[in-house]
Amino acid sequence: MELPALSEQQQLAETIRRRWAALCRQHRRELALDDALCERLAAYDWPGNWRELEHCLEVALVGAEPELTCLTLEGLSPRWQRKLNAGENAAASGGEPAAPAPADASQALRELEQLHMQRTLDAHGGNMTAAARSLGISRSTLYRRLG
Repeated sequence: MELPALSEQQQLAETIRRRWAALCRQHRRELALDDALCERLAAYDWPGNWRELEHCLEVALVGAEPELTCLTLEGLSPRWQRKLNAGENAAASGGEPAAPAPADASQALRELEQLHMQRTLDAHGGNMTAAARSLGISRSTLYRRLG
């Protein structure tokens, strides 16, 4: 028996909400998942299937601001914002790639990425190995990007 891909699963949004609730309990966080974000996550193609979805959710939870009460698209890492916006932008433009971002936007994106990495590191109590694993990058990459 072959399991269907995530994009083919019925009730995927509800499954995402249940998995989010389980992760919140596991990490002892009370953080709501925005309905619009949940729907966007359910609409994403998920080429990495369950592991990629699980990683996305856990990184978002661990990297979220401590005072945040509801996770929205803007609360995700820049990488996931791009991924989730790419599908919507491609559909809106008829499948044509989006224009490259201006230089100041790419600088802002780098700063946001660095902030996300620092928050993830803080959430792991300064443990570079655990933070890098959570971010899905190597420890040396995390050291290099944080300077």
